Amino acid sequence: MVRLTRRALVPTPLRRAVLGWFDARYISRADHRQDVKDALWEVRTLAREVTSLRAEVVELRAQVAGTRLDPARAGRWDDAHRLARETAVALEEVLRNEVLLWQAVDRSDAARGDAARGDAAREKRENTARGGATRENAAPGPADGPDADGPAAGGPALAGSAG
Repeated sequence: MVRLTRRALVPTPLRRAVLGWFDARYISRADHRQDVKDALWEVRTLAREVTSLRAEVVELRAQVAGTRLDPARAGRWDDAHRLARETAVALEEVLRNEVLLWQAVDRSDAARGDAARGDAAREKRENTARGGATRENAAPGPADGPDADGPAAGGPALAGSAG
């Protein structure tokens, strides 16, 4: 390839602008050479590190190959594994029993609640049939206020309840 160069008189501001544009867009040869040298140095450094790591891997593989399993240690590991499994089974049984216990408590509370609701409904029906007042439609009186004596306040219990 033949390179033709021609010199021409170019005004200084235009020449500076063009050279500034080239400098901003392109790297100089010296900078490019330095970048290549730096990259080559990095490659050589990494090659040395890879070589040392390969040697270390060979050493570690040799150590692993020379290691034998100690029967006493293997026995302890087996015992620990067996105990962990037995503990997990026992804990699962405890949790299962706890769930059954709480289900029984909930059924007991529900049965007691149904009986109490049944007594209140029966009382309401009897009072309504007699034309009497029930708790819901009774006029508030002094016994219905916060100072009323009742089982919660330590006073006399309602009629028909045990206590």
